[in-house]
Amino acid sequence: RVALVWRESVRRASSLPLLHRHSLRSFMPQSDKRSPISGHPSSSPATPSSTTAYESYESRSPVQRQALALTRLYAANNRATIVFEGESGTGKTLIASYAHSISGRASGPFKWLSLAAIDESLAPSELFGHVEGAFTDARKDRPGAIASASHGTLFLDEIGKASPRIQQLLLRAVEAKTICAVGADRDVSFDVRFMVATNIPLSVLCKKHGFLPDLAARFGVLRVVLPPLRERRQDIPFLAQLYVRKYAAADSARDNVPSIHPELMTRLQDAKWPLNLRELDGIMQALLIHSQGAAMLEPDHCFGALDYLRPTKRGRPRKCSTNAVSAEVAKLKSKSKAADSLGVSRATVDRYLKQVNLTIGEPKHPAHNSKVAD
Repeated sequence: RVALVWRESVRRASSLPLLHRHSLRSFMPQSDKRSPISGHPSSSPATPSSTTAYESYESRSPVQRQALALTRLYAANNRATIVFEGESGTGKTLIASYAHSISGRASGPFKWLSLAAIDESLAPSELFGHVEGAFTDARKDRPGAIASASHGTLFLDEIGKASPRIQQLLLRAVEAKTICAVGADRDVSFDVRFMVATNIPLSVLCKKHGFLPDLAARFGVLRVVLPPLRERRQDIPFLAQLYVRKYAAADSARDNVPSIHPELMTRLQDAKWPLNLRELDGIMQALLIHSQGAAMLEPDHCFGALDYLRPTKRGRPRKCSTNAVSAEVAKLKSKSKAADSLGVSRATVDRYLKQVNLTIGEPKHPAHNSKVAD
C-alpha cells in the first residue's frame, strides 16, 4: 500500500506545473550528496563539478595524457600510495579525487587534509583523534583524519610543509599500520589508502628541506607529475569553454552560454598562467561577469584585473580615430597588428572600420587598396 501511494504521488507530481513540481520535490527523499572531501566540493565523476573543474579527465596534451594514464594505472591498486607533484593550481586535489573515484575504494570516503594548516601541538589529535577527557576541551570522542577515512582515501595536501613532528607521526602510523587516539590506552589498526600532493619533488624536499627520507621512501614510489598549464596550451580552448559553461549554468540571470572571440582565445592561450587551472577558472568567471549577458566574450571585456590579457607587445596608445585606425590597417596589412600598434583591442579596430562602412574587398578607403589580413 505504501508503494502504491508513493507511485500515485509521483504520478500526480509529474502532471503539476513546473513551479509546483519543484516545490513538491523538496518533500521527496533525496540521496545524500554531501562532499566526500573535507573542505572541498564533491568531485566524484557523477557530479557537475568534476566535468568543469578537471576537464572531464581528457586532454589533447601528450604530457597530460601520460599523467592521466599513470593515474588510472596506479588507482587500480587499492593500497599503494600515489604522490601527485605539480605547481600550485595544476589540479592535484581534483585528480586525486578522480583516482579515488575509479579505484576499489570509491564506495569509501575521500578525506582531504592540508598539512600546512595543522597546528603542531594539535597534530596528534588531528591525525589520530582523541577520546573524551583527553584534555580540557575534549568533551566527546573525536576520530582523527586517518580514522575518518577508514576504508577510503586520505589525501595529504602540501606534505612539503609538514613539520618534523608531523612527519614523524605519519611515519610511525604508516609503518605500524596502527594509530592511537590521544588519551586512549591501546593502538588500533586502520585500513586507509594515502594520496599525497606536493609542489616540490620529494627527492628535493629530502636534499634541501630536511624532509624525512624514510617517509619519502614510503610515499614516493608511485609518482604522477602534473604539467603546468603553459605546457598544455592545446587544452586551454576546451578548458576555457568548460569553465564558461560552469559559471553560466550557475548564473540564474543568464539564459545563454557565450562563445569566446577568437582573438580573446588567442590571448588566453598566450598567457603565462602562473597559477594554472585555478587562475584560468577565476579569469573565465570574471570575463563572464564583465560580458554582462553578451552572447560572446570579447577582448574588450579584459579590463581591470584582467588587463594583463591584453597584447604584451604593442605600441604606445595613440588617439584613435577612423582615419588613424584605417591608416594603421593599411600600413600593417593586418587588423590584429594594427590593434597591437594602437594599443587597442581587435574588436575596437573592427568597430572603427565599420563606422566608415568598410569591409574587406570594398576599396572605399586607402586601407583596403591592398589585401588586409584578419
